[in-house]
Amino acid sequence: MRNLTPHPLVIFPPNAPPRVRVEGGRFFHPETGEEIRPLVVIPPDPAGPLRMEEINEEGDPVRIGDVEVPVTLRIFRVPELPREGGDIIVSLPVAQAWAHIHGAVSGVYVPDTGSGAVRDEKGNIIGTKQLIRVIG
Repeated sequence: MRNLTPHPLVIFPPNAPPRVRVEGGRFFHPETGEEIRPLVVIPPDPAGPLRMEEINEEGDPVRIGDVEVPVTLRIFRVPELPREGGDIIVSLPVAQAWAHIHGAVSGVYVPDTGSGAVRDEKGNIIGTKQLIRVIG
């Protein structure tokens, strides 16, 4: 499985707590101190991340009170869907765009940064307990 996001993907066991203590690259239960070993860590693909391309054009400014605020018109160009190389992990915006264009695409997964997220003690997402498929 290829990780086409810019970050290593740490997948924790389903019973991992939603917050863990991180020390020296290791993970511990915040209450019991028990070490939590990831199921797998998937490094980013050497080819680099697959991202939505942003195309900006100047829009008409909007007035808020006495201030004129600039507005940018942003178009997102969807990257091509890889046709070879097996299953892939991409960002949620990329998967959503592909699902809108192609329908539910098999073999395309997204890290669950919602209910499946695992965070450090500061609240930063450090991994997930599951992958999701965007089906619509």
